[in-house]
Amino acid sequence: MAEKNNLDLKNGEENMSMTSLSDVLKDSKTSIQSYKIRWFVLANFAVLAFSVCGNSTSHGPINDVLVHYFRVGAWKIDLLTTMRSVLVAFSTLPLAIISSRLGYKKTFIFQYSLLIVGGFLTAIAALYRQGYALTLCGQLIAGLTSALLSAQTLETAAVWFPANEVAIAVAIATMMRALGRAVGSISPTVLVNADMPNEDIKLRLASFYGGISAVMVLMLFSVIVFVDDAPPLPPSYAQADVISSNAKTEKPLETLKLSLLLFRDLMTNLQFLTTALGIGTVLAVIRFYITLLSSILHATFDKDVSLNVQAGLALMGMSFAATLGSFIVGLIIRRHKNYKAMGLLGLGGGCLSSLPTILGSFYKSLIAVEVGVVLQGMFCGFATPALYELLREVTYPKSAMQVTAFAGVGSALSIFLWSSLGRILLTNTNAVFAATVPAVVLFLSGMFMACKKMILHRQAAEENGERQELLGSDTKE
Repeated sequence: MAEKNNLDLKNGEENMSMTSLSDVLKDSKTSIQSYKIRWFVLANFAVLAFSVCGNSTSHGPINDVLVHYFRVGAWKIDLLTTMRSVLVAFSTLPLAIISSRLGYKKTFIFQYSLLIVGGFLTAIAALYRQGYALTLCGQLIAGLTSALLSAQTLETAAVWFPANEVAIAVAIATMMRALGRAVGSISPTVLVNADMPNEDIKLRLASFYGGISAVMVLMLFSVIVFVDDAPPLPPSYAQADVISSNAKTEKPLETLKLSLLLFRDLMTNLQFLTTALGIGTVLAVIRFYITLLSSILHATFDKDVSLNVQAGLALMGMSFAATLGSFIVGLIIRRHKNYKAMGLLGLGGGCLSSLPTILGSFYKSLIAVEVGVVLQGMFCGFATPALYELLREVTYPKSAMQVTAFAGVGSALSIFLWSSLGRILLTNTNAVFAATVPAVVLFLSGMFMACKKMILHRQAAEENGERQELLGSDTKE
């Protein structure tokens, strides 16, 4: 047995550097092992998530500036955010199929490449006052990255991290997305304002998006050089079972058929549909404010260039609060595995937190609006990791990448629907009616989830593997 352990360790070291002997875990049937390089892989993905979210949140807070600079309507600036959601909805299935054939590393490279091209096009477009169409094109290309971002979060955690660290890995990735939204919300409001000469707006916007793309080029190089498709040995019993299952279905000609069958199965799985609805709702609420908060403030309060900065600060606070919520729930579900309860707490808290925003819009209290937005961010951030983990539990052992990609279709459509409804209400009624949208959708999503029982399949598989190790049995129960 000692010779076998030494041989396994030696093979692992030959295929992957930076291993840790203290991280090694094995059983009598399947060798499992975790590697220190998992944190480097997670860091690369975290930078990608940060940049994607920073780029996607950068237009809403300066809606009025871009309306003036590009000489277009406010709804067209909304499209820079909402149209990517439509694109994601229609591209999710083909991209999920493509990613299943490319593997983890090539999918990673594909995502970075899309963001680089989209960022450079957006930077070039900022140099011209007639550059709106090119800006939209660049944002749609960069937005394709979002179609796989959530799926890649779970894939990174499952492929590289042991069972007791999966929740932490998901929470870190979620935190970086929130931090990206924070930086993307405040940075443009500090860089440009409506009173600034067009020449300054042009140069600052081009530098901002060009700088993002330049950093992405460096990160792409590190992925190409250092990141692999998977570690030599799986990090958990659950992942070992997934590898064994997927090994039977790797024929390229069957990929489309299997994806369509998976889609059919998911559409009849109420646990999946309910969880996907919850994920779509919390993401749509965050995106709702990113797209419309600046416009809501301008519609409620006296015109002032500082309102963009106030919106940016509120959105930054929302993102930091979401980060805090994600971190807290990551620690809780890592220990207690109570995914549904934490998800419901986030949905319910987000619904109640809508009240200060609604009342602030009605009574024209800026601080109340900002407090409500920040609180909703915290509860939506609290719900997100728990719901993603619940999604993986109820669909295990199906492909995490494809399952989450399909769930992303609903999220994308929710973002487009609720943001568009908010703009319609804001244009044709007033800010108070627009501010009620998040409260309604969070309430409905929470009610559906509360009524549906969830079965934790992945947790059962992990416990089964641990029992086999303790009993020294090769027989699966």
